[in-house]
Amino acid sequence: MKAKNSYIVIVSILILGLCFFTNAIDVNAQEEEKITSASNNEVTGASEESESELALGYWQLTENKAEIYNVANRTKWEDGPQVNATSSWKDYLEIEHTIRSGFKWDAPPEKLQPGKEIKLSGAFEDKEFSTCAKIQSGIKIYVSEKQKGFLHPNAVISNVLNMKKDAKVHNTEVTAGSFAVPKLSSGENNVIHLTIDCYIGSDHFVSTYTYLWVPSRGF
Repeated sequence: MKAKNSYIVIVSILILGLCFFTNAIDVNAQEEEKITSASNNEVTGASEESESELALGYWQLTENKAEIYNVANRTKWEDGPQVNATSSWKDYLEIEHTIRSGFKWDAPPEKLQPGKEIKLSGAFEDKEFSTCAKIQSGIKIYVSEKQKGFLHPNAVISNVLNMKKDAKVHNTEVTAGSFAVPKLSSGENNVIHLTIDCYIGSDHFVSTYTYLWVPSRGF
């Protein structure tokens, strides 16, 4: 009887040991499978990201054009490192009004990388504001996909900065703005414009930087 009981105990121990060993093998196999799967996902993700980045491109500056639009025909513009403007006129009482302003801005990069944030500053210098008329002077910077003249910008992507001055507030000022460089649009358009609009009233000095999309395997 004792020998039989001992035999049963030994067999039970062997069965339990075999079950434990089998479970341990299954757990190890599952862990190895998870590690292998995670590793494959990382490699695939990195590969897809790398291919996506390489398949992009960049925006290349191709033209910088300055134009004057004197709608009121009151302003004389002087181009240079700083754009200077003098606007003068007489009202119906023959009272003379004069606004003299200076404008300056950061030159944008020649290459723009999609997704990168570009910071630009615009400066307004108050030289004279001898008027109480409701005339504004200032500088605007914006990015657009199409350009149909500064009065009718089409598909504005980003307003970088908009500095306005008038008879009440016309202090000299430097203002910073920024914009995120767009990716190539889904349409056929492969051009963007960075426009700097300096103005006194309805007279404008407009400098337009035109960028062309260049497909590339890397920036």
